[in-house]
Amino acid sequence: MINKSEIYLNKKISPKKLWNFIEKIQETETEIHSFSFYKSNELMAEIAIAPYSYAPMQLYSLSKSFTSTAIGIAERMGLVDLEEKIIDIFPEHLPEVINDNIKNMRVRHVLTMNNGHGGCSMGLVSNSDNPISAFFEKPVEFEPGTHFSYDTGSTYMLSAIIKKRTGMTTLDFLMINLFEPLGITPDRWYKLGETSEGGIGLQLSSKDVAKLGLLYLNKGMWNGERILTEKWCEDAGKPHTDNSGNGTPDWTSGYGYQFWVNSQTGFRGDGAWGQYLMIIPEMDIVFSMFSDNRDMQKCIDIMMDYFRDFEAEGEEFDLAEKLDSLYLPYSSEEKEIKIPEKYYRLKPNGQKFTLVFPKFNGDTFSLKLSDGERIQTIKAGNGFWIENRIVAASFKPNLQSLIKKGRTEEATFYASYKIVDGKIQLVARFINCVHRKEWTIDFTDGFSLDYNEVFDMIAEDSKKLTSL
Repeated sequence: MINKSEIYLNKKISPKKLWNFIEKIQETETEIHSFSFYKSNELMAEIAIAPYSYAPMQLYSLSKSFTSTAIGIAERMGLVDLEEKIIDIFPEHLPEVINDNIKNMRVRHVLTMNNGHGGCSMGLVSNSDNPISAFFEKPVEFEPGTHFSYDTGSTYMLSAIIKKRTGMTTLDFLMINLFEPLGITPDRWYKLGETSEGGIGLQLSSKDVAKLGLLYLNKGMWNGERILTEKWCEDAGKPHTDNSGNGTPDWTSGYGYQFWVNSQTGFRGDGAWGQYLMIIPEMDIVFSMFSDNRDMQKCIDIMMDYFRDFEAEGEEFDLAEKLDSLYLPYSSEEKEIKIPEKYYRLKPNGQKFTLVFPKFNGDTFSLKLSDGERIQTIKAGNGFWIENRIVAASFKPNLQSLIKKGRTEEATFYASYKIVDGKIQLVARFINCVHRKEWTIDFTDGFSLDYNEVFDMIAEDSKKLTSL
């Protein structure tokens, strides 16, 4: 159980200003989990707010910046040319009819999200037995280089290029050429077909994400070793694609090599619901943050304001006490209610659970679950967190529209509960992704468990489990 935040503060940084920054972020209905802040290559602050730690989390689309970095390394090695035509790299995967737009698609177009697709191809790609062929099956409606479309399938193709040219998954290629040199320890990178997913699926810590930012800030050098060319690092954060019709300011200021160009200054990688890597060469700043976010634009605006005013002014301030009070476990004076301790059969559900057995044991509540093959148990504490691990489909929050349907994943999370009006309210704070779930368990009429989701991209059939 983690009940104390991990805090490092450089003497140059103001704890009160940092807390004001955190408060402003929280006001946007965002929960910060961890972050690392560097100025001029010096660590200014590094914090993980309890019960979170620096454990690796799902990066969502921040994975894209690592895939593009793999292309940058491969280009430096002479393995990839940005002007190569995609059809020349994958001749065995081409459709019967090849129009001019497919013929003219180059690595550069796939890298900068203007390959000619009118929308994201990843849903088609991830559910195909031949993901590369599926990429070409989606109509290429526009002349490559003329139309921005945020296409995670494009990033998968970059990953497939790494596999084709090196014989390794993108994870293995980066283990040798990036992760090991930078001291980065990934937890995993989900595969699709023969290689890493590319645009999603990488799991790293916020500390490790910051190292990628430092590599770019230092123009491709790490401890005297060249990882990327200086030109690549300069070009990666420049606007190569016009995305002016794509929404709010920080999503309309141009797109680089799988990096967004910031509206104010610098560039960034980011992932759905709030994983950030801010690289601000003008300010000599790198900032990585993991959060559960509801308004990414507001958060970026708050970050940029904070980067301009963070220096210490000699004030006394207890930051640790403030942080430790943010995400307290659920608790109630009532520790348990009378329930029938028996197995309940479950209706068909996305997790494929077939039976559940609820039980109280003092101030601990548990749900023993069967999927007909294995037994797993969720435990929650009243007034304290309990760590859990569940392996099931659609249990861990994810971008269900982009991954293979029914994919089984490991979910790790802390859980606690309270009793309100005779019902059990359980909260799960996930460790390997940025989300939290709240469940209400009601024994009024048999047994029902409802997911109260605060985002809408979870598979529909994962929202309710009801007993037969």
